[in-house]
Amino acid sequence: MNSLTSSISVALCNRKGLHTRAAGKLVAVASQYDSSLKVNFNGRSADGHSIINLLTLGAPVNSVLELVACGDDAEPLLKAIHQLIASGFDEQEETS
Repeated sequence: MNSLTSSISVALCNRKGLHTRAAGKLVAVASQYDSSLKVNFNGRSADGHSIINLLTLGAPVNSVLELVACGDDAEPLLKAIHQLIASGFDEQEETS
């Protein structure tokens, strides 16, 4: 069995960056795959399967994250996470 490692960089385009709800959605998607996921930002690394770890990155809007997946389904995992982030985490615009 081959273990693949793949990586991509993606910019946070939602209004609030990597906040609690966005991190929760990222973890929910990552949990559907067997591969490990590391999220790197500003010299720090977080486990992509942990909301708390992701929040410690403090990544604001327009930050560029490096996503590194390792495992047999690494590429589909990265594609799914990229789609989630590119969609702005499916967040609705708040009106106030």
